[in-house]
Amino acid sequence: MHDSKYEEYEIIDETEEKMVELTASKQKKQKMPSYFKKVVAVTLVSSLLLGGFGGYIGSYFSNSKTSLSSDFASYADNTASEIQTMQVTEKGSIASMVAKAKQAVVAIDVEASNINKGFGSDVLKGSGSGVIISNDGYIITNNHVIEDANSIKVYLANGKDYLAKLIGTDPKTDVALLKIEATNLAFLPQGDSSMLHEGDVAIAIGNPLGMLSGTVTSGIISGQDRAITIDGKSMNLLQTDAAINPGNSGGALIDASGKLIGLVVAKSGGINVEGIGFAIPVNDVKLVLSDLQKYGYVKGRPVMGISIAEINDSFTAQQYGVKKFGVYIADVAVGSGADQAGLKAGDYLANIAGKVINSYADIETILKSKKVGEKITVGIERDGITKNVTVTLQEQGKI
Repeated sequence: MHDSKYEEYEIIDETEEKMVELTASKQKKQKMPSYFKKVVAVTLVSSLLLGGFGGYIGSYFSNSKTSLSSDFASYADNTASEIQTMQVTEKGSIASMVAKAKQAVVAIDVEASNINKGFGSDVLKGSGSGVIISNDGYIITNNHVIEDANSIKVYLANGKDYLAKLIGTDPKTDVALLKIEATNLAFLPQGDSSMLHEGDVAIAIGNPLGMLSGTVTSGIISGQDRAITIDGKSMNLLQTDAAINPGNSGGALIDASGKLIGLVVAKSGGINVEGIGFAIPVNDVKLVLSDLQKYGYVKGRPVMGISIAEINDSFTAQQYGVKKFGVYIADVAVGSGADQAGLKAGDYLANIAGKVINSYADIETILKSKKVGEKITVGIERDGITKNVTVTLQEQGKI
């Protein structure tokens, strides 16, 4: 039995370990902006700035002539070889299916620059996994695997390696789309994650520890539609007991027929917790792929341009020097609707569009019903003074 108040989970990339939790209302701690100078611990910061990192590195590379349909159907080649279509025949076995599926899972190494004022810059390195979804080189992985990367290198199962272009990314779903210049590649066909049941076979393939590419672990679907909050983003994920480790992020979760059913994203991180891992359902991945290829981001999604922090206990409130629980603005994106409305880090969010705000999920629910360009009233408290401001919602990816 755990002594800690919350169950904790972590994003599983080599670059940075981040913690997640099983409810949208309870958040892990992460660093806040300089406004909260009394803070010595960390709290989970929820991002409503869905534009992500630095303008999407490489998001606007020229689009391929091949179009990604919502179900990858355009990549189904009826004349493709057995290894490309990944079909398991009646004579096949789990082992032979896995041998084929492994050909469509790649290892990913990234490099990013960390500028230290007065001390030059450091090169940060990280590793993860990816899944080939087309025979002409489109690859999906997690946004957090390639976030802020200056260089993305992909290693195929056959030993070949390629520099990858970042075509598009969606921090909200933690999905990124890459492209390598290669043809006749093995790729994984999609399954239907809505048809899964607890107890169904689930096999993870990835690059654990950044050095064991092609590692296969097996288990079952342990749970569906798990409400998880990762980096302040509310997600509904598949749960599996297949062994997952740092470096597996962006790798494949497949079913017994070799079809992709999920994109591995997180693992258990609590003390004495084992066999709890999570994957983004493939149906959720399919929903964003077309926009990622066409625009580099998910078009039409409204954002305020703020990051928020939830403070739900006395200990955290004392750490941050605030007097009451609730949702606070942690950061405001320059040029965003929130910035133009005068919102600042440290503002207490009392209500949005007339609805009381108790969590990130409350804000997300409100924004889902709004459109880009729409104006919303935001009630805040600052220095003991309550006031309302009007925020014009902007489009994700435009900030």
